[in-house]
Amino acid sequence: MAASIDYILQVQSNKIQQAVPPIGGRRRKLFSEVVKSQDNNKRYKITLKPKETTTTPEQIRSQLKNGINPTEIKVGIKAVKTIRDRCLIIET
Repeated sequence: MAASIDYILQVQSNKIQQAVPPIGGRRRKLFSEVVKSQDNNKRYKITLKPKETTTTPEQIRSQLKNGINPTEIKVGIKAVKTIRDRCLIIET
């Protein structure tokens, strides 16, 4: 496999080709790599608000852990965050 144009340094006097990394030290990403990484970053957010004013976010969190099994419904939960007004945000 030949080296990319970005990695070849030609010395005119000796006619030697040498593979050299680009100035930044990182190789350039292919278009397919950039598009593939964008598809993986899709996250969905669900906001949960309690009906009762006495319910705390910790109570909602414990009800979710006891009542729902995410692996049964094939949903991956990445984060559960508490926000103001006693609400929870679930990121999948």
